[in-house]
Amino acid sequence: MAAKNLPRTVSGTTLRAINYEIVDKDLTLATIVLKVSKQGKLFLIKTVGSGITMVNAAEGKFKLDAFLVQLRAGAYRYNLHITVDGIEQRYAYGIWIIVSPNE
Repeated sequence: MAAKNLPRTVSGTTLRAINYEIVDKDLTLATIVLKVSKQGKLFLIKTVGSGITMVNAAEGKFKLDAFLVQLRAGAYRYNLHITVDGIEQRYAYGIWIIVSPNE
């Protein structure tokens, strides 16, 4: 599990795709979920087929697809969980700062 903040992003702009790789892990049957929250309230969920793409599951490669960020300015927390063979692990987590277009 790795703490890594997402890039500071201006609301109303596109977050570029982010590539991930888990060495020596076959993700063919994995469930991958990214959740973004602020003060305990869930604001965004991305899953495989809905914002997350398997690039090469057998080699543990996937990506968070580029998307238009439509969150209000603030500091959000994100968690990226992966479930393989019924075992869920937090793979990445951190802070995501969203700024208004006027900043």
